[in-house]
Amino acid sequence: MPKTRDQIIEEILGYEIDVELEKPTHGYWDGGAKQHFTFSPTRRNYANGIPNIEWGSWGANFWFRVEVGPNAGNHLAMVKRKLMKGEPARKVTIRKIETDTAAAA
Repeated sequence: MPKTRDQIIEEILGYEIDVELEKPTHGYWDGGAKQHFTFSPTRRNYANGIPNIEWGSWGANFWFRVEVGPNAGNHLAMVKRKLMKGEPARKVTIRKIETDTAAAA
């Protein structure tokens, strides 16, 4: 049985994406050059009701939205492609957020 859109969104919200630049760079933040940024997802709805996931990083001072795809893997691939663009070169790592559900059981 295929997952519902809400199930796909919940799965996506369980990930974070780490971006590591080839070398530290200066940007629109305080504290000097940085090399590592973590992007986290938040659910957003456009006025037409289409759900989107907003990915953002306070450290990078950068946010963008990506429409929810047919599955979580497709969505995460679109996000990774977006984050891979540009200079300097970067490494993008998608990781599942560890939750402590085993302790609650």
